[in-house]
Amino acid sequence: MLISDVGNGIERNYTLQKFILQCYEEQLKNNKNKKVIIIERHPREAIEVFCEIDKTMTEKEREEITNKIYLIEKEYQLEYNKYNTYCISTDYATPNIIARNIFTEWIKRENIENETFHVFLYANEENQKKRIIKRNRGVISEMNFYYVNQINTLYKHYLNEHFTSKENNEETLFIKKLHKDAIIPTRGSDQSAGFDLYSIDDNIIYPHDRCLISTGIAVQIPHFCYGRVAPRSSLAIKYGIDIGGGVIDEDYRGEIKVIVFNHSNTIYKCKKGDRVALLIIEKIKQCKIEEVKEISETIRGEKGFGSTGK
Repeated sequence: MLISDVGNGIERNYTLQKFILQCYEEQLKNNKNKKVIIIERHPREAIEVFCEIDKTMTEKEREEITNKIYLIEKEYQLEYNKYNTYCISTDYATPNIIARNIFTEWIKRENIENETFHVFLYANEENQKKRIIKRNRGVISEMNFYYVNQINTLYKHYLNEHFTSKENNEETLFIKKLHKDAIIPTRGSDQSAGFDLYSIDDNIIYPHDRCLISTGIAVQIPHFCYGRVAPRSSLAIKYGIDIGGGVIDEDYRGEIKVIVFNHSNTIYKCKKGDRVALLIIEKIKQCKIEEVKEISETIRGEKGFGSTGK
C-alpha cells in the first residue's frame, strides 16, 4: 500500500489505520524489554481521532479497528486515560533532553522502579498526515534504533545514580580535579551550609575592581539542585570582598570560577590555597512556563522599591 494514496483519496482511511496499527504493534514487540519506547501516537487515536469523522467507515470496520486496539492495549498494558506519557516542549529533542525529562517525570510518579515510559512525539493531525505521506511508509517512530538505544542508556544511567544516592541516604557532590594544585572543597564543620572553594593561584584585586579566580575543579551537582557560590562572611567584613554571578546549573561540567569584587579602597591579595568563596547546594523547583493574559491580583500590586516601608 502506498501511503500517498490516502492523501490523494485513492486509499481509504480504514486501510491506513489498519496498516499503522500493524506497524505500531511491530515496534512495541521489537522494543518490549526497553525502559523507554519512542512512538508518535497512542493506538486509540486511530479510532478516536483519525477515524472519528470518517463517514466512509462501516460499523464492522470500526469494530475491527477497535478490537485490534484493545488487543494491543491488553498485550502491552497501555492505559489511555492513565497513561504514563510525558510531553517535551522542545524543537530540538536530543537523547539527553528526552532521557532527562523522562527521569524528571519518573521522580514525580512515586519512583516506580520497573515502570516503562512510552514517549509520544505529538503533532497536529495535518502535520502528522504530511509526515506520513512524505515518508511514504507507515513507520510510527522517526527515531532510529541507535537513537532510541542512546535514550535508554542515558535514562538507565539517571536511574542508577538515583538509587545509588538513595541507598547512601544522602546526596553526593562529585568533584573532579582539573589542575594538580586544586583543593577539594571542605566544610568548616558538619553543620556548615557551604563548602569552601580554594584558589589555585595568586591574584591581586585592585580597589573597586574585580577578578576571575580559578578553583581548578569541576563538579557534578545532585539532581534537582543547583550550586550557589556565596561570599565568605570573614572576607566581606574584613576586606570588603563580595562574590558575583554565583549560579552553577546541574548540567554544567566546566571549571568552577569565582567572580570576586573588591569594594574597599585597598588592594586585596588572594594567595594560592586561600579560601575565596562558599559553594552551597540548594534544591530547585522546576516549573513549566505558560503565557497568560492576566495574573492574579494582590494588595501590593505593581508597587516596587520601598513600597512596603522604609
